[in-house]
Amino acid sequence: MEEDTLEFILPNNEITMAFLKLHNKEKFKCLELGLRFLSFGTQKQQYWNNSQWEKKISRLQNDLDLEKERRREMLELHNNEKRLLSEQIRATEDCRWKPQITTLTTKNNTLEEKMNQMMNNYIELHKKLTDEWTTKMGTREIFYENKINTIQNKFDVLQKDYMTSLEKSQNSTILGQVGESVTYEGLNRLFPKAEIEDCHQTKGRGDFILHENDFVMMIETKNYTKNVTKPEIQKFYRDFDQNSDFKCAILVSLKSGICSRPDFHLEVRNNKPILFLHNVCKNMDNLLLAVRFFKLILHTDHIDLTNKEIVGKLQILTPAIKRNWNSMKQNLQQFNQSMNKLIEEQEQYIKEIFKLLVIKY
Repeated sequence: MEEDTLEFILPNNEITMAFLKLHNKEKFKCLELGLRFLSFGTQKQQYWNNSQWEKKISRLQNDLDLEKERRREMLELHNNEKRLLSEQIRATEDCRWKPQITTLTTKNNTLEEKMNQMMNNYIELHKKLTDEWTTKMGTREIFYENKINTIQNKFDVLQKDYMTSLEKSQNSTILGQVGESVTYEGLNRLFPKAEIEDCHQTKGRGDFILHENDFVMMIETKNYTKNVTKPEIQKFYRDFDQNSDFKCAILVSLKSGICSRPDFHLEVRNNKPILFLHNVCKNMDNLLLAVRFFKLILHTDHIDLTNKEIVGKLQILTPAIKRNWNSMKQNLQQFNQSMNKLIEEQEQYIKEIFKLLVIKY
């Protein structure tokens, strides 16, 4: 809450102007000091004007001095009594508590000795445990170092095997052998009752022949990273055509496609079906589907494959004819350009001859 305020008027002079310039707190201090000085001065002035007051004050001052002296003596006496009482109490308490203090001191010394002994035992135990831990850690380090060395040796062997395998994968001959091995294992797994004949050592018979009763199928395997080329397809045709015992055939590309042939592309040669399969490594079951498809066609009498064979051959021959036709057109255009150039050069030579004859005659 704000304090009540008063308003008053002061004369305009240097003192009042200096007073007004002060802060409110300083103004309050100035007023309080002024009032105190005014009161003290009034009393002093009264003392100057009244001798009785002077005498009275002197007498009171003497009484005050005597009282102070008496109080000082009493205080000194009191201090002496207090000192004596304190000494008596100290002596009494000393007699009372000294045996207990002695007992406690002895007990404390005994406990300190026990504590020192326990500390020494702890230090010895800590040293012993530290030595045991160091020994065990050394043993474990040796154990893990041996284990790491063993793992490193195994890793080196695996890395060497991997590098060997990688080198094999980069060798086309070894790559083909690996692909043939994969196909052979897949055929034996898919056709456990059939006879799988490996024909790698026999020229012109494909890679494998699947025998199952009267069903005889030639299988040619290619393990290329790129699509099987046309020369390989022509070789496949040649091997199939020169073996009359084959009822059907499959050209298998393990990891790629086949040039100009979609997956599961069907063709007919000599009234016998053949199939082209892509990326068989990802789905070996496509071989099983192909065999079922062949058996369905071969065991059905009313299916005529002649038209399919004719259409297939036409589809194969048409691009070749078109390529040859374009080559012939390009050769004719080049021949025409060459003959026209030669005719123009010959005409120029004849003109030069006639010019020489006209000049001479």
